[in-house]
This record gives sequence, structure tokens and C-alpha cells, in this order.
Amino acid sequence: MSTRNSPAAIDVRWLKPSDVGALLELEQQRWQTHQAASAPTLLQRISLHPQLSIGAFCCDTGAALCSLFMKPMTEADVAALHTGAAWSACAAGTAPPGHQARRPRSLFGISLTSADDRAVRRVMAFFYPHALRAGWRRIYLGSPMPGLAEAMRREPSLTAAEYAPRRRGRQPLDPQLRYYHRHGFKTLLAVQPGYFPHAESLDHGAILMGRVPLARLHPVWRALPAACVQPVSRMLFKLL
Repeated sequence: MSTRNSPAAIDVRWLKPSDVGALLELEQQRWQTHQAASAPTLLQRISLHPQLSIGAFCCDTGAALCSLFMKPMTEADVAALHTGAAWSACAAGTAPPGHQARRPRSLFGISLTSADDRAVRRVMAFFYPHALRAGWRRIYLGSPMPGLAEAMRREPSLTAAEYAPRRRGRQPLDPQLRYYHRHGFKTLLAVQPGYFPHAESLDHGAILMGRVPLARLHPVWRALPAACVQPVSRMLFKLL
């Protein structure tokens, strides 16, 4: 039983269609109405990519604390990130991995929704060994920049492209970019207007990339039994 000094345990696992109700509550809690995913959308994400849909749940209440939805990216998908594609286009369904001569090595983070930062880290740690064995090397995502509107009010000549790379010490100045930076998304690829409806970001999105550490050793991870990869990868993840 949890106490005030002992936070409730967190269960992290692949998502199932039966989780949609709890996920919908999390969406409505963390996003505005026009931003939150609907029940059919959540169900579709899970159905299309069940091994790329992860959730963290409170063991005491069963409430969803974090959800992460991803999809494989084709070469065309990656190129679209540099040519002004909106989030809705980036998050749409993708061709199956066999569509290309080479298996995709990149993922697109459709959505990361969280009410608990511990749960985010647990979800990342859960996925890390699976990413190593599957050969995923890069994860792309689009982030809002909630400090942009205020920064441009204070400095009218400032542009979104100038704001996004600004730093406070070694961390991004923008709070949401700083959040993703702490979770490994440290490469800023582009800044796109009209990316996602978000007032504080003036609808801009920052396209970020995170690398899966040690992913180039995929043949080694693949050759090892999953039971061996998991403890090794958990130890490595704690060092990141």
C-alpha cells in the first residue's frame, strides 16, 4: 500500500483496446478538446502498431499516467519532416516495413501524453530493450513551444526559428523543448508553422530527433535472448 512518502507503483506495458477508456481520461486531462485524441483514434493507433503503443498505469487506481504512440517511418516520411508537413500528416498511417528495400530504422512519436514524469521515464526504459532488439535507431517527434508567444510579445522582431535554438545554460530555453531534451531528444531539425493547433506556440512545431543509444549494435542485441538484453539495457539506460 502506498503512503505519502511512498509513491504508488507504476505498471508499464503494451497497450490493449481495453485501455482506451483510461487513455481517453488522460487525453482529456492533459490536452484541450481540439487537441485530445478521440476513442476511435486511440483504438486505431493501438490496432495499427500494438508493439509501438505503450502505457503506464497507477497500480493503486488503474489510472493511465503516460501513453506513448509511435509508428515506423519510411524514407518519404522522414523527408516530409523537412518540407513543412503538419502533425496530422506525419501521424497518419504508414506503409508496412516491407514496403521499402531496406527495413525502416526510424520511428515517429505520434503522441507522448503524461501526468507523471516518473511514468515517462519508466515508459522509455520499457521500450529501450525492445528498440535495441528491433533495430530502431532514431525517433522523431514534433514539439510545441509554449514559450514562443510570450517571447515574441517581449521581442516583436523575434522569429520562431530564432527562438527554438535559444539556450538557458546547456538546456533549451523553451520549457517543452527542455523537457524533451532531458528525455534524449537533443537534435533540433526544423521549425514549422502551422504544425499543430497550440495557441502558446502560435501553432508552430519544433521537429526533434532522439537517437537510440547503442542501436548500431543491433546484430548483437538481436542474437541475444530477450531475457539477457533486458537487464543489460536497463543498466545502460540508467547511465544515459
